[in-house]
Amino acid sequence: MVLPAHLRIGYLSKTFKFFAEIADIIVNQPSSGIVHYMSLFACPRCSDVLDRKEVEYFEIDVCPTCAGIWLDAGELVKLELAAKPKLIAELQNGEADGPVPPPSQKISCPACSGNLGQLDVLGTTVDQCGKCQGLWLDQGELSPVLTALRTSRNPGLVNRLIGISLNTNG
Repeated sequence: MVLPAHLRIGYLSKTFKFFAEIADIIVNQPSSGIVHYMSLFACPRCSDVLDRKEVEYFEIDVCPTCAGIWLDAGELVKLELAAKPKLIAELQNGEADGPVPPPSQKISCPACSGNLGQLDVLGTTVDQCGKCQGLWLDQGELSPVLTALRTSRNPGLVNRLIGISLNTNG
């Protein structure tokens, strides 16, 4: 079915306006070095939709409600290498817009729906997916985890943090 010309022009005009508004939102962000847009992931703690934040050349997902951070496998190293101290501080001290839910026993991975298991990172307990190796960091856990990545002499821990699977069963 072919639409009449006047309907096609109206559709194209609305589509262009929509994308122009999105571009305006992205371009007119505060100069923190982060571009915000909506993620397809739900927060494993509070179920809010995660905001996707572009950091240099990659993206991370941050919960606007509880200020938790989702890092896909390998993104912790990228964050350590690429992010400026101001950005790390902003992410570490992210303001929660709502009450932060207490950690529950079992939470699901926002990326692959696998179970997130607990990982002790030099005294800070973080959640890691056993399936896709992504990391969930609750508010305030980013700096201790980055410190552990820089200073740990435990190759097993470092491998887990950077997303190298130690699971030999696939």
